[in-house]
Amino acid sequence: MLEMKIPMSSKQSFLIVRLWVATMLLGGFLLPVQAVTRAQVVLSDSIKPVELAPQAGPVNPHKPFISRIALTAGESAASMEFEVALKMHNFSELQARVARGERISPQEMLARYEPLAGDYEAVAAWIRSQGLTITRQDGNHIAIFARGKISQIQQALQVTFSRVTFEGKEYTSATNAPSVPATLSPILLGINGLQPHIRPHTHLIVKPNSLTGTNPPFLPSQVAQADNASSLYSSNITGEGESIAIVIDTFPSTADLVSFWKTYGVSQSLNNIQFIQVVSGTLPSTSEEETLDTEWSSSIAPGARVRVYATTALNTTYLDEAYQQVYNDAINHPEYGLHQMSMSYGLGETYMTNSQARTDAQYFANLAGAGVTIFASSGDGASTPGTTGGEDTSGPLQVESPSSDVNVNGVGGTTLILNSNGNESSELAWSYSGGGVSEYFTRPSWQTGTGVPSGTMRAVPDVACPADPNNGAVLFYNGAQTVVGGTSWSSPTWAGYCALINQARSNAGLSQIGLLGPKIYPLLGSTNFRDITSGSNSVGANSGRKYSAGTGYDPVTGIGVPLMQALTQTLVGSSPLMGVQIRPVFQAIMPGQSASFTVSASGNPIGYQWQRMPLGSLTWSNLSDTGAYSGSATPTLTVNPATSAMSGDQLQCVVQFASGAVTSAPKAVLTVETPLTITTLAGQAGTTGTTASSDFAYPSGIALDGSGNLYIADYQNNAIRKVTPAGVVTTPYAGFNAPNGIAADGSNNL
Repeated sequence: MLEMKIPMSSKQSFLIVRLWVATMLLGGFLLPVQAVTRAQVVLSDSIKPVELAPQAGPVNPHKPFISRIALTAGESAASMEFEVALKMHNFSELQARVARGERISPQEMLARYEPLAGDYEAVAAWIRSQGLTITRQDGNHIAIFARGKISQIQQALQVTFSRVTFEGKEYTSATNAPSVPATLSPILLGINGLQPHIRPHTHLIVKPNSLTGTNPPFLPSQVAQADNASSLYSSNITGEGESIAIVIDTFPSTADLVSFWKTYGVSQSLNNIQFIQVVSGTLPSTSEEETLDTEWSSSIAPGARVRVYATTALNTTYLDEAYQQVYNDAINHPEYGLHQMSMSYGLGETYMTNSQARTDAQYFANLAGAGVTIFASSGDGASTPGTTGGEDTSGPLQVESPSSDVNVNGVGGTTLILNSNGNESSELAWSYSGGGVSEYFTRPSWQTGTGVPSGTMRAVPDVACPADPNNGAVLFYNGAQTVVGGTSWSSPTWAGYCALINQARSNAGLSQIGLLGPKIYPLLGSTNFRDITSGSNSVGANSGRKYSAGTGYDPVTGIGVPLMQALTQTLVGSSPLMGVQIRPVFQAIMPGQSASFTVSASGNPIGYQWQRMPLGSLTWSNLSDTGAYSGSATPTLTVNPATSAMSGDQLQCVVQFASGAVTSAPKAVLTVETPLTITTLAGQAGTTGTTASSDFAYPSGIALDGSGNLYIADYQNNAIRKVTPAGVVTTPYAGFNAPNGIAADGSNNL
């Protein structure tokens, strides 16, 4: 409060008080008019305070500061996207059920836990009333994504925007907390995305000039051998039927993926790679990060599909849209087998807003409740991660989000050394592996055991895999081999391992593994994991040399590195690990041709039964050697001749073992189509009419009149062209400005 003592008359005093009140009403203290015209509540958890630039002395580049208070007209007119997050109901109950391994159906989620539809619509109506545009709404009502000009958002949310400098870049960011109508505040968690300078960083370290051999850098097959996963491949457990979600900002190069698989002998296909752009806009150029995530997860689980969800930027609001999309795909498309997700990025908990952490916790609880196992790299800044990633240890003692969330498996890093036989010789904690104790999340009931630190807060990480860039991973990027490391390597490796586990469980008739923590902490110190007992992550100046690897759990490598053969068997139970693969999974032929599908099975199969599910049906029926089918009780099914009616058929084989039956995954699909015949009606190829009149330049629209004449919007020729049934081309209408569409009515009017 500013107090001024000035000698004055009573009349002067009244005048100054009146001017002060007028100033407050007109926003002289940066308070919008709404602050005094209706009840508002400040959502203080939605931002982090930002200080003014220091008046003297050096500027700390790792600390954001206000470099300019007033915005220019152009900056005020710029667009910003943000997220209004609603509170879920009975959230503690939901967390407890997920921790017990329960699966919650979308119907029950909506009825008992998700925000109410009426509340959701009330928030949406308020957003629209402020002149803001809603860009995304979803059926589970967790958040509404919106966009508006900075000036509009400033007025609607009673928030001040300034220019904030952070890590050498300048942003338009909020410097005070937003306000909302008091009627809405009880149902809101907060408003996210108002400070775009707060964003996670990837956990990747590149060693571009260190490629001298293959031991190290390591191949996926070498890490798999060191972790006892090779025997799973021999049993046809490769991740078949499973999908791995990768959340990141852009897509890898398909040419790099193919080169990686071909060079290192991975049996994978681009048919198993799907690109989903979650947020519209221009994607960043391909980088090493998403390339590593995709190349390694698809190679550790060479039978699995990988779905890359690109957000255009590692903006917290955009990432939330990706989490929502993964959830939508998991519950609406069970055929995807979308049961694992990997995130190779993070941000120290002290740098992020409480609102963002709580919002993300709701997304992750939804995913875990749907049976999705989530992995996140624990970081590359040891126990004191800074703001830039890449071995930045300049921060306080902290862990990084999202790896600290209770429904996320934090993946730490190790330094792996192999012997001459390709087996593990030694493995110790990588000195920059992120880990410690959360300041946001209380410790889940299942996080107990030898070595778990005392206290009530969540410990990070849960598990580990190789991460040391000096003993790094080989990567194919921009057509060349290079070497990388960081816990960005560890997380997709674990996601690949999870796909193997989930395939093995599916083969045994079990559900997906879901939240991993409650299943693996009881295995602490067993032969299911390689316990890492040497090394530490106390390299930062603020670490206090607090955390070291040791017997049992430690906040550097968690409970250790998986020994996949034993771990998979433990998580499947007493049933033998059996895998059944079908090849090819897709075959396209013409009517009258034949098609063959072959199933390979590990172990000692004693019988086969092929089944068919026609397009549009939900029922599988056994095939027999009648009509077009032969080999229905053998490893190879032949369809001869195929008919158009069979197009879209799905095929599977139930393989019988002495201990039970295993059904092949994924299902095979047969497509039977007559190829289209393409002829040139008009144009340079086989022209009719003069060459000049038959040339088209970007034809962009067509219409057919009642006499069979074809009219074409000839975009770059600025004309409407006519093609008669005989193929004669004329130009009846010219002088248009780039026409790109045309239609004809029943009276042949264009």
